[in-house]
Amino acid sequence: MLHHDIHEKLLAYTDRELELLRANYQLCHKFKSHMERRFFKDNYIHIEKQTRFTKIPLHSHGFIELIYIYQGKMHQKINEESLTLGKGEILLINQFARHEIEAAGQNDIIINFIIKTEFFGRLMSLFDENNIISRFILSAINGRKKHGEHIHFKVGEIDAIQNIMHVIISEIYSNNHLKEIRVNFLVGLLMTELLSNVQASDYHINGSYNESLAMAVLRYIDTDYKTASLRWVGTHSLR
Repeated sequence: MLHHDIHEKLLAYTDRELELLRANYQLCHKFKSHMERRFFKDNYIHIEKQTRFTKIPLHSHGFIELIYIYQGKMHQKINEESLTLGKGEILLINQFARHEIEAAGQNDIIINFIIKTEFFGRLMSLFDENNIISRFILSAINGRKKHGEHIHFKVGEIDAIQNIMHVIISEIYSNNHLKEIRVNFLVGLLMTELLSNVQASDYHINGSYNESLAMAVLRYIDTDYKTASLRWVGTHSLR
């Protein structure tokens, strides 16, 4: 669990949230250029708490976004599909996806990781190319097909991932002069843990039929291992 002081900082109102509460103001962003100027200086990764109490309109952006639900829920529409994320869940979105986000409430604490595609280029040498995350990253890096893709990781009950997330959040609130380097390594570790738990995900990527079937079978075995049968696999492979 997070240290109590860090938890309280996450619950506290930011200046923007106080402004919204006072004026009932609705944000309207010119996302792509504004975000890149604001977030990226000399860093590959920017992490911040999402502003509550305002709807974020339909947009896309020139970077990869990883969204973590520390507390509460998030409701959004991504590529015209409605999606709700619960506590501890993670959403990975590439730079071609278009999404809009409903206003977060008082108890909805959401952490946004804004990540340059160049960061993932460094990780690719560590990953097997024939897996769902590698395909997502490669698509984002080369940018040729420009498909909006996302992966919803339902990992709220997986302690290893929650622990890494809590360490990352603690790090960004620390005064450690090495925290940016540490966060880069921790995000790399997070990606390996997500890869280890990819069967607990809903993925929407431009993958092959065989890969889609393989992921469906993995999820089936993971959730119904006591009654799993080859008949189910055969039936679903013909759909």
